[in-house]
Amino acid sequence: MHQHSTALAIAGCLAILASTPLHAAVRSLTIADMTTEAEMIVLGDVVAAEPFWTDDHSLIKTRVDIAVDDTLLGDAAAVESVIVVGGEIDGLRLRSSNDPMFGVGQRVLLFVDAEDRIVGVNQGAFQTDGVSALQMPGSLCGQCDADAAPMLLQGLVDKINTALPAGVPPAALTPYDGDAVISTTLPYTVLGPTWAYMAEPMGEDYLINGNCADASAGPPQNQVSAIFLGGVEWSDAAADFEFSFGGITTSTADAFDGQNVIFFCPAGDCGMAPSTIAVTRVWSSGNDILEWDMIFNDEDHDFWDGLTGSCSGDMDIQAIATHEFGHALGLGHSADAGATMFASISTCSTGPRSINSDDEDGIGFLYGSAAVLPTGVYTGTGGGDRFAAAAASAGDVNRDGVADFIVGAPYNDDNHVNSGRVYVYSGNDGSLLYAPRGGHENNRLGWSVSTAGDTDGDGYDDFVAGAPYYADKKGRIKVFSGRTGSTLFTKKGAKAGDRFGWTVSGGIDVNNDGFDDVIVGAPYNDSGGSNAGRVYIYSGEDGSTLKKLNGQRSGDLFGYAVTAVGKMNSDAWGDFVIGAPKHDAGGSNAGRIYAYSGRTYDLLFLEDGHTKGDQFGRAVAAGGRITTDGRMDVIVGSPYHDKSGVSNRGRVDVFNGKTGSRLWAKTGSKANDRFGWSVGGGGDVNGDSRADVIIGAPFFDAGPSNVGRVYVRSGTNGASLATFTADGSGDHLGYAVAGIPDVDGDNEWEMLLGARNDDDAAGNAGKASLILSTAGFTLPIVVGDHGPPAPDDGDDGDDAATLPLHAPAADEEVIELLVAWLAGGEAADVDGDGMIDVDDLREILDLL
Repeated sequence: MHQHSTALAIAGCLAILASTPLHAAVRSLTIADMTTEAEMIVLGDVVAAEPFWTDDHSLIKTRVDIAVDDTLLGDAAAVESVIVVGGEIDGLRLRSSNDPMFGVGQRVLLFVDAEDRIVGVNQGAFQTDGVSALQMPGSLCGQCDADAAPMLLQGLVDKINTALPAGVPPAALTPYDGDAVISTTLPYTVLGPTWAYMAEPMGEDYLINGNCADASAGPPQNQVSAIFLGGVEWSDAAADFEFSFGGITTSTADAFDGQNVIFFCPAGDCGMAPSTIAVTRVWSSGNDILEWDMIFNDEDHDFWDGLTGSCSGDMDIQAIATHEFGHALGLGHSADAGATMFASISTCSTGPRSINSDDEDGIGFLYGSAAVLPTGVYTGTGGGDRFAAAAASAGDVNRDGVADFIVGAPYNDDNHVNSGRVYVYSGNDGSLLYAPRGGHENNRLGWSVSTAGDTDGDGYDDFVAGAPYYADKKGRIKVFSGRTGSTLFTKKGAKAGDRFGWTVSGGIDVNNDGFDDVIVGAPYNDSGGSNAGRVYIYSGEDGSTLKKLNGQRSGDLFGYAVTAVGKMNSDAWGDFVIGAPKHDAGGSNAGRIYAYSGRTYDLLFLEDGHTKGDQFGRAVAAGGRITTDGRMDVIVGSPYHDKSGVSNRGRVDVFNGKTGSRLWAKTGSKANDRFGWSVGGGGDVNGDSRADVIIGAPFFDAGPSNVGRVYVRSGTNGASLATFTADGSGDHLGYAVAGIPDVDGDNEWEMLLGARNDDDAAGNAGKASLILSTAGFTLPIVVGDHGPPAPDDGDDGDDAATLPLHAPAADEEVIELLVAWLAGGEAADVDGDGMIDVDDLREILDLL
């Protein structure tokens, strides 16, 4: 379960812009009723859908043009137009709960009234592809009833004819549509976006002003109470949300303005159709809701607060508010007449005050449940698999509202020797969702893995995996559907030896076309010089090449690491970072990173390695929002950095994504640790509302050699939060690390740690450990080869695992470091930030 709090403001009685019906009063949604209300019924193809801002720049609307094939009622032109509230401009999307969305190429059946509005509270729009049809184009059917008897589209036309007034010519379909069907049963639907697992809402409380003369005969506090109870109903739902009341406001804006506003519009100022009772407009970017506004139509309806006198032909405030709060969470309408999210209500009805099982199914579909948690440890199936050589968040592959994760096993032999395999696991219960195998010997599929985001626009996050040794090291990548697991498209390297697919990334919309795109590194490509490297950007929609970027010099290995970062500059396009770890501008093999604009492919900034041999940029990761400027920040590893004459201690730098300035840097504690071999954006793991940083040092020695260690650092200042250390020689814990959005409902991200040579299942089979995070790390934790400790096995009595779990270091080393720290000696700067401080002391004490 996921807790979400959000801001809400109910303002005084001011005007809003016109909207179409959302919540129809005392009206059933039968085909006969829609036919009676319609001025025109048409079947055709959407040929244009052009969003535009209203004159006052408060709302986005979309003009939709339909090329009409069949006119089933009324007189239609060759092209008919309707205008709906909602649309997307420059990455900002508005979705009105009462307006369907349309895409060019959709085939639609529309019931339209005399004012060119879609009839039937959004139910008067159907989408058909010649085989099936769904109500509410642009929405996603969360749980379509597989047992519902389909009705031929011709049967729907027959029902229209039955309802037509006498003397009106009967409707007829062209033969092209004769075999189409339409579902007669559609349960809950969703608007699309949700509150992000870690996103900060616009404020933390909701503010109420119910002081509207026509809203209720009772005092304002009664209206406040009724609305408050509507939010409580969802707060108590199976998915664990919390709407919290924070006071009173006078804000009245109905626009994208940083507030969630609710108000009653008075007579003469609403601009709504008379049948509309209320409307909720949801603003979003990508898959994340940003804010919403809710408006009650006090011009055409009277409202009852449930406490003052008795209801007499009024609308129940609590019932309406409960319905609208559902829209604010991302739910659409339900065809279940008993559901709170049913689109129609009668006067004085209090039924929608209580959500039913269909409503609970819908909210569970959006945000999931943490009733069953992942088991924590996942291992390779055979010796030498190198399972967890790569690991990443997969996004929400199965669209259950919980983030999933992906692990690569590039040396798996299930199909052919070293053909490789990729494993995708459910974040909700740890079950295996998909496990595609490499197609040929020595492909090494799973060398790199990543979420691809939603590349095909079906509402499910897809995933991508690289096989850089395919076809004499030419390399290949595959993008897989999150919905079905099937291959969406495949891309191959240009020449033998390119190692195309060495790194992959995705989950951002580089060209802002509404489909997430894919980034692929081929660091040994020779287009810019021998092993200069090349990076390819592919359209998620159709796999076409959007851009090729070449390394500047021979040997740069440009594309050895790539990461989709998200919004770094001021536009809405997704930006990205590329590492070239053997670029020589800062010294031989010092390394360089390049940050690019997704909109123009112009360079936003570049940074060079600190000293020669650092291989700065060998690992790069999106840091999330480490700063408070609203832009995404960047993490860079230099695993071969030398400090104070100690070789290959490694270093990690964190950069402000907006300015390119360095926020902080930390260095490994020992020779050959290779601190920064892997880096990951950890989200907020310690509850301070800042994204934190995960760092792998897979060659760290703790008694046995190369056991590996993972460090969790505060994004704010790099302070040590926790360390995780394996105890098996050669495990290489930290070979891969990744942050995973919250799966256990505590609003903190989890961590996925790879130990590619772990021997638990078999020699070098590999292991991935999912670490469940809470503020202070108070949950039982699985670390390396350990489960949650028993009371006599390391537990300090607080029922929490004691961190870290590792073998002790040599006493002489610790003593020397402590003496150096007390004396302020340079050797005590074990974290490499140039200061002798308490962070260094923590690092030294970690060795005990």
